[in-house]
Amino acid sequence: MMSSDHLARLNAELQPFLHLPCVGGKQYLGSMFFLDFGGRFNATARGGRPIEIGVMTLSIRNVAWWIHQKSGVDLSAEQASPEQFDSVARSLEGTTIAGLTISAERRLRIEFRNAWLLAVDLSNQWSTDTDILEIAAPDGRLIAIRSNGDVLFDAGFDAERSSNWKRSRLRH
Repeated sequence: MMSSDHLARLNAELQPFLHLPCVGGKQYLGSMFFLDFGGRFNATARGGRPIEIGVMTLSIRNVAWWIHQKSGVDLSAEQASPEQFDSVARSLEGTTIAGLTISAERRLRIEFRNAWLLAVDLSNQWSTDTDILEIAAPDGRLIAIRSNGDVLFDAGFDAERSSNWKRSRLRH
């Protein structure tokens, strides 16, 4: 289960990148989706084909989730069509993540600066046995949240993303 210490560390680890605006997202394999932040760059997919990925990517896997504004639930994992998700993703474009909190219902709350909120179930109501969320940070670090809410701060490393981040920082 995610502790307050893990949540504080997660916020601290992401703090240097929270200024990166959302540049879009895509739903795949039913309810899974990703959101890209900070622009896109060319990369190589696992099969060797070229793809575009975000400077930072937030991936939501096989888990219950809800995206809404303060007015109520606009979209959930149970009823999200690709068209509905695309509409919400467009609403998130240009905004940044304000921070992360945990609700009383054991949901990780990812708050956006434009009043949108993404809530991700940490109670494992879908009985998932894999990572439910992954953050590919611009510096290449992969941070994962397991289905039981545990946080893996060293879930892997994306050398291509790290190299791109270093090159882009040298240009500025």
